Amino acid sequence: MIFFRSLDNKKKYSKYKKRLEEKNIEYCPFCDIKKIIIIKKFKYWFIAESKFSYDGICKTDNLLVVNRHNSSKEDLSFLEFFEYWNITTELLNDYDYIIEDSFKKLDFKNHYYIHLIKV
Repeated sequence: MIFFRSLDNKKKYSKYKKRLEEKNIEYCPFCDIKKIIIIKKFKYWFIAESKFSYDGICKTDNLLVVNRHNSSKEDLSFLEFFEYWNITTELLNDYDYIIEDSFKKLDFKNHYYIHLIKV
């Protein structure tokens, strides 16, 4: 079985999620701007470093995150989707893969984001 996160990063991430569950916190890491390392800002989106990257499969795992608290691509406004399309088209030259997790596999189901991967 292939794991996207290294064993060490997987342990850190599991510990982080467990801490949130124990405190019964509905926390959105993408809305807590003070704790995010933002690489680039757009009008409706930003690119951030992934705190718990897919370091088991790549050397760079950044996230493209919508500014507005929003749970799915279907809930994006026309302008958000239009900018998303332009950004991802432009980023195809900078990243090897653009990964969108299925809703079932999303770690944070309350804020839409995708992974930008360099192997």
